[in-house]
Amino acid sequence: MFPSFHQKSQNLILLLIFASWSLVFSADSPAQEGIGETGQEAAAGVGEGAVIEAEASPGAAQAPPEDEAPADEAKEEAAEEARDREAPTESGQKQVYGWKEWVRIGTKADLMRAKLDSGARTSSLHAEGIEEFERDGRQWVQFVLLHPNQPDSKRVLIKAPVERIAKVKNTDGTLERRFVVELNFQIGKRQMREEFTLNDRTGLTCPVLIGRNALRHMGYLDCSRVDLAEKTLLK
Repeated sequence: MFPSFHQKSQNLILLLIFASWSLVFSADSPAQEGIGETGQEAAAGVGEGAVIEAEASPGAAQAPPEDEAPADEAKEEAAEEARDREAPTESGQKQVYGWKEWVRIGTKADLMRAKLDSGARTSSLHAEGIEEFERDGRQWVQFVLLHPNQPDSKRVLIKAPVERIAKVKNTDGTLERRFVVELNFQIGKRQMREEFTLNDRTGLTCPVLIGRNALRHMGYLDCSRVDLAEKTLLK
């Protein structure tokens, strides 16, 4: 027995309703990459309305080198000292910086207080919610950049490829893995790119530390002054 015209109309209406529901669910569902990144951002505690900044993806995929043991500071410093002793003297004037300056990491973060420390080799910054993930066959890391001692500090989620993994021995003798990433930063009118270790700097006076690997390309350090980067003070 064939269905009546009324039954055909009901079936057609049901099919149209089902199709419209399918389109709604498809439009509301993000792509797989979006789902993953949304989950990572939530896990990192970024929060709604937080700013996201990502570094450009490098070309060739490769695993970042990882230290097998903590660096022998005495040995590495002796080698660095020998190298710098033979370095040629550069001509021309250079900017003078104070031992504390304001810097901006990336382009979206607020200005942050930084300590310029020639006693530290690698620069460091405060990072929270650190998570590893893979992109284009390479290890990446995402973290939240903020000032740990300021509750109203702007939170910026930064994603960057891992350059290497350092192993640091803490004061209690335990080993800690620290990711090292390469980031752009601005100090005064100067734009630079440098390696930073991701660290918990809660309790320290400055969320950013600029080490001598960066200082050697910047200029001179006046340990009796602060906030000279905005001034044209050459030597």
